[in-house]
Amino acid sequence: MASRLSSGGIASSRFYGIPESLISTRIDERLIFAAVVVFAFGLQFWTVWSVNFPPLHDAPNHMARHFLEKQHVFGGAETQFYEVKYKILPNLGADIVVPFLMVLFAPVVSLKIFLSAAMLIYWLGPTLFILQQSNRVQAAMAASLLLLPLNMSEALFWGFLNYYSGFGLAFLVLIHFEALVKKGQPGWLELVLHAALIVLLFFWHLMALGIYAVIMACRVAVLVWDDIVDDRRSIATSLGRGAVLTAPLAPSVLLYAIWSASKIQAPNYWGTWEEKLALPLHLFRTYSFTADGIVCVLWIFAVLAFFGLKWRGHLKSWLWLPAAVFAVLALAIPIQWGSTYHGDARIPPAMLVCLLAIAAGLEVRRFALGAGLIATALLVRYGSVHVAWANLDTELTAISKALTEIPQGSRVMPIVGPNAGYTVRRDWPATHFVSWVVPFREGFDPGLYAFGDQQPLIVHRDTQIYAHFDGQEIVVDDEPTRALYDYIYLYNPMGKPTRISDQFEKVFEYKDVSLWRVLGNTEAKGF
Repeated sequence: MASRLSSGGIASSRFYGIPESLISTRIDERLIFAAVVVFAFGLQFWTVWSVNFPPLHDAPNHMARHFLEKQHVFGGAETQFYEVKYKILPNLGADIVVPFLMVLFAPVVSLKIFLSAAMLIYWLGPTLFILQQSNRVQAAMAASLLLLPLNMSEALFWGFLNYYSGFGLAFLVLIHFEALVKKGQPGWLELVLHAALIVLLFFWHLMALGIYAVIMACRVAVLVWDDIVDDRRSIATSLGRGAVLTAPLAPSVLLYAIWSASKIQAPNYWGTWEEKLALPLHLFRTYSFTADGIVCVLWIFAVLAFFGLKWRGHLKSWLWLPAAVFAVLALAIPIQWGSTYHGDARIPPAMLVCLLAIAAGLEVRRFALGAGLIATALLVRYGSVHVAWANLDTELTAISKALTEIPQGSRVMPIVGPNAGYTVRRDWPATHFVSWVVPFREGFDPGLYAFGDQQPLIVHRDTQIYAHFDGQEIVVDDEPTRALYDYIYLYNPMGKPTRISDQFEKVFEYKDVSLWRVLGNTEAKGF
C-alpha cells in the first residue's frame, strides 16, 4: 500500500521497524553521533550526581510521599500522620518505581537514580521513534542530536517527574504501535500486550497517554484514508482495520472514565496571547536567559547546517497531522489547568518530535558541522545548569542542617513568603525542602501533595497553615500554631518583616530560611 502521506516504507528491520541501514552509515558519522550523545549524557548525569540535593522545586514533596508508600508496601511502621490508600489514579509514574528504589537506596540516591533513568528515556523514546519513521538514517541521527540540548527541560526543573519520565515512555509505546501497523493484521496476543502498555501510560501520566492517543489517532486516520483512496478498499473494511488498531485504547478509556467520576474540579487560567505565542521558547528555558539565548541561536544554526535553507526533500509525512493537532492543543490548553501549572508547556516537546521526524526525511548537508554546533550548545546549556544547580545546592545543603535540629516525629508548619502561601518560583527550591523531614525525621509536613484525585496519600492531621500576610508583614497566628505544631519552617525569599511571638524560639537561620521551635510542647512524637 502506497501512502500519500507516508514518509516511506522500510523493507527490513531489527527492532520494530527501526532500519537495519543504521549499521551502514559512514563510520565517522556514527562515531560523531555516539560521541555527542555520550558527551550530552555525561554532562547531564554529572550535574545530577555532583549535587547533594537536586534542586527540583516539587521533588522533596514527592519523595516524602514515595517514602510513605515504601513504608506502606513493605510493612514499615505506620504513621499517625498519614495513610497510603491505592485506588484507580493516573499520574503515578514515580510512585510505581521510587518506593522500590528506596528499599535498596537512601531517598536522595533513589531520586538521583530515577532522574538519571528519566533523562535517558526522555531522549531515547523520541529518538527511536524518529529512527523508525525515517528512511534516511543520517537525517534521523541529525534530528535526534537536535533533541539533546533540550533534554533537561523546564518540566524537570519544576520537578514534574511523572510527566517528564512518561514523555519518552509514550514514544516507546508508539514504536510498538507502529510495528502493529506495519504487520497489517496483528494477533490478539499482540493487541492485548499493546493494551497493557497503554494502561501503563494511563497510570504513569495522563499527558503521556494524551501524547500517545493524539499520534496514534492521527496515524490510524491517515491509514484509513489511504486504504479507501489509494487501495480502493471498501469503507467498512478500512474502518474495521482502524477499529482493530484503536481497540487496545479501550481499557484506558474505561479507566479514565472511572477516575473522572471522582475528579476534583478546579478553576483554569488560559493565559494571554503573548504567553501562548512564547510557548516554543519554553523548550530552551533553563535558569539563565543569556545561556538560553545562546543555545537557541546555536540550535537554529545546527538545523541549518544539517538541513539547509532549501528543503529539497518531499516532506510528505502523516506526522504533519499530529504536529498540527499539538499546535492547536497548545493554544487551547490552559496555562493553569486545575492544579497543573504550565499545562500547555507540556505540548511543544511532542510537537517538536513530530517536526523533527518529518525533517528526518531530508538529505543532510553538513553533519559534522551541525554536530559540532550541537556539542557547543550542550556545553553552554548544561554548563549553565550545572552552575545554577551547584549554587542552589549550596543553599539546600546548608538548610538541610536545620533538619538535624528537629526531633524524630515532630510536626512542622511550613510558611512560604511573601504572602505566607504557595509561591510559584522554580528558582526557590527551598519552598518544599522541609518535606524531607518526612523521610529523614519521620515527621509531619502538612503541605504534602494529597489530592484525592491525584495521589494515594491521605493526611490524618490538620493541614492548615496558621499564618497570614498583614500589609508588608508575615504574621504567625500564635495559639493554633502552638497547639498543633512543634516547629515553624519559614522561607522568606522576599525578605518581608515577620511577626512571631516569644512562644517560639529561633533555632536555625540561613539566608531566607529560619526554623522556630515551639516552647513547652511535649506531645508524643513519632511513627
